[in-house]
Amino acid sequence: MGKVFNSFKGQIGRDAGKVFSNIVWGDKHSAPYRRVNNSTSTSRIRERRRANSDSDDFEDIQTQDSEIITRNRLDELQRQVNFNAALISKKTIPKTKESLIDLMLELSNNIETNKWKSITEEENKINNKLTDATLNKFNQCYFALKTKYASSPELDLFTKKIKEYKSQQIRQKYAFTVLIGLGVCILIGFGIYESIQEENMKKANPIESIGTKIKDIFSDLTK
Repeated sequence: MGKVFNSFKGQIGRDAGKVFSNIVWGDKHSAPYRRVNNSTSTSRIRERRRANSDSDDFEDIQTQDSEIITRNRLDELQRQVNFNAALISKKTIPKTKESLIDLMLELSNNIETNKWKSITEEENKINNKLTDATLNKFNQCYFALKTKYASSPELDLFTKKIKEYKSQQIRQKYAFTVLIGLGVCILIGFGIYESIQEENMKKANPIESIGTKIKDIFSDLTK
């Protein structure tokens, strides 16, 4: 039981390590790639497929082509998100109360429409940057409203909203990662408990423990 569990625990540890590595580093730890312009990537892929259609490496070429297409798509998404996030960051804080509230309502609607997603996916990490930028601008507007119009009846509503959004930001981005971490901790704790139980049993039954070791030795010799 102990050997089987240790093997299982080791496999879980390796798999969990891969998950955390992907979450933290994304594609940074993988093999380097060459960027291909979107305008020429499709034609190059087709040429490579025709040239290697009868080759044993055709499946490998298809996999590489798929990775290039995915990388190009993510690069384009990154450019779009960066552009839109910059537009939001450059928005001027309105000086009048009515315009300030209108902007906060617009930003609030954008946050509700584009909620944060788990950071386990590369595409989600990119999209989350836009929602982060929206919340940052919403926070700036809230500070302006609170400073200039402290007696405004809308302030209570926006106070609740900003607390809600900050909670969502953490929960929606990191909930899955936290669950994985808790699962790993539980497995490690269970493994420690099993090891302690085995040691206690050996101390309580030393003769049986010696007999087990002798059987293991003979078993190894007869293999």
